[in-house]
Amino acid sequence: MVMENKMQINEYADLLQDVKQCIRSAQYKALRAVNKELISLYWNIGKMIVTRQKQYGWGKAIVETLAKDLQAEFPGMQGFSPQNLWYMRQFYDEYHKNANLQPLVGEISWAKHLVIMGKCKDNLEREFYIKMTRKFGWTKNVLIHQIENQSYEKTLLGQTNFNKTLPAPEQIRKLLDDEVSVATRAEQMAVNPLLRGGRGCVMKIYYNLKLKELARKFRNNNTLSEVLLWQWVKKQTTDGI
Repeated sequence: MVMENKMQINEYADLLQDVKQCIRSAQYKALRAVNKELISLYWNIGKMIVTRQKQYGWGKAIVETLAKDLQAEFPGMQGFSPQNLWYMRQFYDEYHKNANLQPLVGEISWAKHLVIMGKCKDNLEREFYIKMTRKFGWTKNVLIHQIENQSYEKTLLGQTNFNKTLPAPEQIRKLLDDEVSVATRAEQMAVNPLLRGGRGCVMKIYYNLKLKELARKFRNNNTLSEVLLWQWVKKQTTDGI
């Protein structure tokens, strides 16, 4: 009888754990859904402000007027201050033309978007922090710390490994070998010191001959890691020049 009761207690504990997990999972999904709707709302408001200002030639005063009327229509509802409307406008205006950033807008909270918009001006850097925040679940404070700690720049230089954001050295070598498969002897001389980490006049040769080709290849590619690789290569070649 005692054994039976213990088994029932254990089975109940398993049931309780499973139900709690289901509840937490549902709460998380609900929060994500709410966040996506909120980001979508802010995106659309920003789009309408940008579009109407261009269409009718409206100045800054329209944002102040809109904020006042929205606050009167939705008393107690946060998010419609003049400053936040300006952020919505900036959010849409700076992100909608970027094919890599636009699909990511619903992946993190508004507060984290504001941090990234305020502290990161380069689109690749913004993309990096959005993806890392989504992947590792960084809080706002952790995100701020990562930006201030220059995690993006350190990742470019291979000092930080965010789940192999950059390709492995073997991939870098293969990529560079492919780029110079039909190169002249002078170009080959430039590549070898690069792969060994050397610098000097051969770096200038390599930079002049091949970096523009690398730029075209990587700038036209949608993969963040390959763009980061291009920037890493450029960093390695230009630092010693």
